[in-house]
Amino acid sequence: MKLFAALLGVCSGIVLTAGSVIEINGSFAGSKPGDKVPRGWHMNRTNSPAGTGSVVREGGSLGVRIVCPDREVHYFSGKFIPVKPGESYEILCGVSGSGKAGAGFYVYDGQKQWICAGAMPAVSLKRGKREMLKYRITIPADFWKRVPAYIQANFFVTGRADAVFRDVKLEKD
Repeated sequence: MKLFAALLGVCSGIVLTAGSVIEINGSFAGSKPGDKVPRGWHMNRTNSPAGTGSVVREGGSLGVRIVCPDREVHYFSGKFIPVKPGESYEILCGVSGSGKAGAGFYVYDGQKQWICAGAMPAVSLKRGKREMLKYRITIPADFWKRVPAYIQANFFVTGRADAVFRDVKLEKD
């Protein structure tokens, strides 16, 4: 809980202007329906080994469907994005389904050792309606006496959920 409260101090809500797009394979190109993990991404199952995920094709585009009976399941970009203190980044993604979903970042030091995670509060989904998730982080000068040097974008479900994520983008202000 202290970690989450501390992160609220360094992470903020929605960005108002678009910046430069950073490639993280948010369209899941090179993946096939049925793949458990899309190309260029990883599934973090530390919190909920019971959750499942797979690449699906809906409406002509690829997405990632996550089904979770409880807890959380995260997918995170395989690419480490180099960052500097003071820079701001935003993850955007479309999601539809049921349950709760969100997006955020994992933050690492110069040796690519995990420092912390920051995420938006999970949004309740309504079946048949697509939501656009947005979460912004400004890189702090230090966090727990460590200097952030890399981030990875992530999206997740929490609690009972059945959701499809697509069109994931990462922008730098």
